[in-house]
Amino acid sequence: MTVIESSVAVALEGAMRTRIAFDQSAKDAALRLADQVVQLNVSEQSFCIRFEDHRISVSPSGCSSAAHLTLSGSMSGVSQALMSRNLDNVVIQGKSELLDDLRRIFKPPLLPDALDEKLRETGDRMSEAVRSGWDFVATSVERMRTERASGRFQDQHNEKIDQLEQRIAELEARLEAIKSKG
Repeated sequence: MTVIESSVAVALEGAMRTRIAFDQSAKDAALRLADQVVQLNVSEQSFCIRFEDHRISVSPSGCSSAAHLTLSGSMSGVSQALMSRNLDNVVIQGKSELLDDLRRIFKPPLLPDALDEKLRETGDRMSEAVRSGWDFVATSVERMRTERASGRFQDQHNEKIDQLEQRIAELEARLEAIKSKG
């Protein structure tokens, strides 16, 4: 066992533990995988993943006992099998039904397309919120202008109106900047 192999095992175990700690569906999947052993044969290296006693352990020396599931292939092929449903470049031996729970642990938090869609939705919501806020402020300022023109406001209110008009101009500039980026 080399330092690199040990480092990969430690990194894999750490990533899995972190995912389980912060993702309830991954935690549930790990509980369903209790007492299961999975072997990953990646190129010339084997890693043994044990799910036991609410713990995960990854060993870089392969499994000493028979694995319930073995995935063999290139790094790319095994990664695709663990993170998606692409099984083209991997050989599966044993309980293939364990793959669904493994995918819950290994899945990326957000796929690029989903991230792009979420950012777009957030931008649309922000734009609507800014527009709604601006409409409210503009209506309020217009009402104040009308009241000021009729002489119902004192000088202190005139100063507030001037401040609001300046803020509206700033918000309009920011809204235009957001529109030009979108």
